[in-house]
Amino acid sequence: MKRRLFNKITLSAAIALISISAFAAPIKITCIGDSITEGVGARDRRTQTYPAQLQTILGEEYKVMNAGTSGIQMNNYLPRWQGKIKAFQPDIVTIKLGTNDTKGRRHNDPNNKAAFDKRYKESTLKVLDFLNGLESKPKIFLCYPVPVFKDKWGINEKSITEDIIPSITEIAKEKKLPIIDLYKALEGKGNLVPDGVHPNEVAYKIIAETIAEAITGKAPADKK
Repeated sequence: MKRRLFNKITLSAAIALISISAFAAPIKITCIGDSITEGVGARDRRTQTYPAQLQTILGEEYKVMNAGTSGIQMNNYLPRWQGKIKAFQPDIVTIKLGTNDTKGRRHNDPNNKAAFDKRYKESTLKVLDFLNGLESKPKIFLCYPVPVFKDKWGINEKSITEDIIPSITEIAKEKKLPIIDLYKALEGKGNLVPDGVHPNEVAYKIIAETIAEAITGKAPADKK
């Protein structure tokens, strides 16, 4: 089931490759997300979050903004961050939200799924409308959430695979946006996610490498 889902959209090099010459230096990247983007689970959030490690991988030709907040969901993201993102005017945006959104899903209620899916899609489209309205007209990448290896705090794996990922797939197809498959990047790597939800700094490096490869079309040198 999961493999068939992931194969629906493949991030091809033709879509992912962004020419550095298309932007003025430095190329500005905003990483939208929750506590996983903020860096919960890393020993040093100054250097070991995935946005920080993405900055290190990409180098001085890029400037990476960490726009992650613990506990945030898609439907309440913009009030917290739209001012800062507008001031930053990113050239590239990655969106990795959905993990906290699983808290609202009641699996024994079929009516709840329709309402849940509708709310998540509408919230995502509002974020996309905001980004598309920026003067910088950023290239947008949607990211599948990483796996949940232990259900806790209301966050659950079932909603990641049955609700959030299908919704992202549908939105990406509708809006013709590339997907970065962070679920696959950490699949089977529960040992790098100590509390079952938040990756450690080693896993954050894998996330950063995966994003860097999607943005540049090339694998980081130390990943080869």
